[in-house]
Amino acid sequence: MSNPINDWLGQHTAGMRHAVDFGAGRFDYTRKIKSGKVTGVDVWPSYVKSYCPASIEGFVGDMCDWQKMGLGEFDCAVLIDSLEHVSFERGVQMIADLIDSGHVKKILVFTPEGEHPQTLSHVKGSWAEGNEHQEHKSTWVASDLMELGFQVDSRPNFHHENPPGTQAAMFGVWVSDE
Repeated sequence: MSNPINDWLGQHTAGMRHAVDFGAGRFDYTRKIKSGKVTGVDVWPSYVKSYCPASIEGFVGDMCDWQKMGLGEFDCAVLIDSLEHVSFERGVQMIADLIDSGHVKKILVFTPEGEHPQTLSHVKGSWAEGNEHQEHKSTWVASDLMELGFQVDSRPNFHHENPPGTQAAMFGVWVSDE
């Protein structure tokens, strides 16, 4: 059975020169990116050390500080289950910086839509492996991404976590006019 997120990633990253997955986590989705070069960034060092395959360049760092990481020029930014882990203001600024960079041609976002609380007590002793960055710090709705120029596909009862299939999610795609 196909996975809609994997299918979406493959469709939108095929033909891109270099994609960077911000908030790569365990690199599960990073592995599905179809661009020529793939880079993964995560703030939790053990995720990068333990899960980044040799075929992907891994960086440890705060995704919102991407300009300081020496990632090189990339044309596709991928944020899957990442934006909700930073404040709304930092997320908006990161997207604005990516758009203003001049070299990013496509930004892909997948995030819960609406309120989706996730505190450290929700993930303690689970798949999060002690990662204190798994707390949700912002809430996003379709209009937030649309105001930034994204095309948005909202999916009720779609999000894959806590418990599966009970939370709305949205796919957002921003494409440069150039």
